[in-house]
Amino acid sequence: MNRITTATLSLLMLVNCQIIAASAIDVQKTEAMALISRLGALDAKIENFELEYSSDKDAVAYGILEFCTTNTSDAACQGKSSAVQQGEQTIPVSHIAWGFVVDGTESENDFNDQPEQVAAGVQPGFNYFKILRNTSQTFGDHLCIEVHFKDSSEFPNMSQSMSDKTVVLCAIANDISQSLIDIDHVDPDNSDGFSNNAHASISGWRCYNPHGQVISGSSPTQYEDDLGNAGNALGYMSIEEQQYRLVEGISGYFSSCFPAMDTVNND
Repeated sequence: MNRITTATLSLLMLVNCQIIAASAIDVQKTEAMALISRLGALDAKIENFELEYSSDKDAVAYGILEFCTTNTSDAACQGKSSAVQQGEQTIPVSHIAWGFVVDGTESENDFNDQPEQVAAGVQPGFNYFKILRNTSQTFGDHLCIEVHFKDSSEFPNMSQSMSDKTVVLCAIANDISQSLIDIDHVDPDNSDGFSNNAHASISGWRCYNPHGQVISGSSPTQYEDDLGNAGNALGYMSIEEQQYRLVEGISGYFSSCFPAMDTVNND
């Protein structure tokens, strides 16, 4: 009788834990989908960047938008009206930065080579990316947008699956192979053997949204090739070592972020 009672209690406890976990996941899914729906606020900026690229090619300007957090003393809030601050506080993104990921040697006509930039003392290879490295084997020479999300201290009720996460959108050339736009194909220097007019226009965007891989022997557990996502890409979370995808059925610029990838080389 005691054996039956013990087994029954164990089963009930297991079922109860599963119900609690499922409930927590449902709550997180609702929160994550609600926040993802606010990313439409970035559409106008991305569309404008596409137009700038079609006009300026390798000389397209680098840029960054930093959004005000709930802490109005943050640098991102300074110089903005109360109305703007309040509007930006509803956006879950911390910053969005864009441009070619270059070290300054790839072209003699990129934005930093323009006369006004040179006169201002801007150094070759300067950009506004905070996470992407210009030495990256994945992103180097390509036209990309870095999107970093606020954390729970910067945004009230931030979904755990989105807090402090980063994704990268890179422009796709207008060719059959769907290759990433490369600055070498659109700069005026053809001596390097690279020139492809298909790279002169953007046909779409490829999203890099990595989980990362565990660094062997690390304690506490650390990750690499993850853009800082620490084991769970944007829109994912883990409960008791089980990973769950919380974002489904989205459209627009961020649709290709799902499903996430395992790793990305940012070195």
